[in-house]
Amino acid sequence: MSDSETNWIDSRLEEGVRIVTITVGRLNPKVHLRKEFAQTLADAVAAGDRRFVLNLSQVRYTNHTYGILQLAFTAGNVLHGTGSRIAVCGLKGHPRRAYLFSDIEQFIPEFRTKRRAVAHVSQPVLA
Repeated sequence: MSDSETNWIDSRLEEGVRIVTITVGRLNPKVHLRKEFAQTLADAVAAGDRRFVLNLSQVRYTNHTYGILQLAFTAGNVLHGTGSRIAVCGLKGHPRRAYLFSDIEQFIPEFRTKRRAVAHVSQPVLA
């Protein structure tokens, strides 16, 4: 297995926001395990992180059974009830069309740039 297959998630704190970047162009459900992605998010929540940006700028292809839609659903499930805010950024081409078509944006907003996504999740939550 190559490094790109085993190191497909980059998670780092920037400006108080947990940026989770998917570093592969195409997700393979046999290699890029959903539970690994969920654990990355759960570990960040356990460490106290509550602001997340899912950077998908390197993803070039998705299918409808596994890919960015599955990542968004997994993120929603892990972060539900934690008081966390999440946004997606960097989508282009086919992955962006699939994301918008699925209407997930009503739950996890999508921004073209990481800067705008960070600004969104950094806003105070209105009660």
